[in-house]
Amino acid sequence: MKQQSPWQRMKQLALWKWGLICIVAGLATTSLMQLSGPPVRDRAAALGRALGSLIFVVIGIVLIAVDLVKRTRKR
Repeated sequence: MKQQSPWQRMKQLALWKWGLICIVAGLATTSLMQLSGPPVRDRAAALGRALGSLIFVVIGIVLIAVDLVKRTRKR
């Protein structure tokens, strides 16, 4: 049996799984940042942290939506 490279295995994952990975990563990033130290006093830094996590969650939701649209078009 031929060995698959990690890149080939990653490409075989469904989009909804990638979306779920992005959502969990965004939420985990927020939790880790809150646990890592005291709250940031600088508003710009706090906004940057929040937007970074929010972007991951939004990307995850978009990937799940794209996967659902693809499934409905195949039927």
